[in-house]
Amino acid sequence: MNDAVPAKIAGNVRRLRRARGWSVAELSRRSGRSARTLVKLEAGNNPTISTLVSVADALGVPFAHLMFTGVGAASCAVDVVRGDESRAPQIGAILVSSLARAPVADDLEIQHMRLGPGVEHLVDVGAAEHRLVRIFVVDGTLEFGPHGCEVHVRAGDFASVAIDQGRCVYRTSEGARILLISCAVGAEWTLDEASAP
Repeated sequence: MNDAVPAKIAGNVRRLRRARGWSVAELSRRSGRSARTLVKLEAGNNPTISTLVSVADALGVPFAHLMFTGVGAASCAVDVVRGDESRAPQIGAILVSSLARAPVADDLEIQHMRLGPGVEHLVDVGAAEHRLVRIFVVDGTLEFGPHGCEVHVRAGDFASVAIDQGRCVYRTSEGARILLISCAVGAEWTLDEASAP
């Protein structure tokens, strides 16, 4: 590995970890890698591919985001919060109920959908738009994010991405049920705290 690559990886992991407000111990817990391994990674030591895959998955970013910096990585940032797969249907029902009672905004789109195996859907965002696309995965698994920068999400996960222009993709090979919320960036909606689990 070129000497510059481990330094880039170290900086990207540190930046992504801090952006989420996580300690090294928290990233260790989420990635299944020891804190010692992560400290070495952030110090610029050569990591193994399996460590990078585990760290990328825990951070909810494509593997390539750990290796590269620049416009591409910044424009592809998908925020993923890993959830409890066993509670996904219950949380999904609470979200649907809460959103049904939310004030309706002109540009708020809410879709509760089942995606069959092999389905790919593209959400086109025009040059004049700036959209926030959020999903909650009720069951199944899928790839989600800006076209070319998709991340793997599974039942119980929340994922969101802000898109300036281009396409947001969600695709599944095995099928999935999702709740998709799309709105203009800056529009606010919150889960009814009284009904939260």
